[in-house]
Amino acid sequence: MTEFTEERPGRYSPHILRDDVGVNGQEKLFAAKALIIGAGGLGSPAGLYLTAAGVRTIPTAEALQCVTGAEELLTSGLLTFDARNMTFRTIRLIKHEECPVCGHHPGITELVGAEQTACSLH
Repeated sequence: MTEFTEERPGRYSPHILRDDVGVNGQEKLFAAKALIIGAGGLGSPAGLYLTAAGVRTIPTAEALQCVTGAEELLTSGLLTFDARNMTFRTIRLIKHEECPVCGHHPGITELVGAEQTACSLH
């Protein structure tokens, strides 16, 4: 297992102080490896949280495929994982020909910034 450096007890003290994690659990997090399938809206924060917890080896399958050209990318679908049943499911996305962003004749071709209120508390 990895030994604690001087900065680790302070950085990871919230985990170490938890009865269900402790020093042994934190050592296991240091030694753990995780694979993230895709680094989009869900994968990116998951990688951030795993890294903050101390997991140091986190490849992303979609990024590896893109860089190496190893396999076809999942560009027209969404891969879901059911942790309860330990199963994967691919949902195919249908491209609509008249979509103003990605259709045959897109009308929206650039990002336009506009101010708007995200939340209003009264």
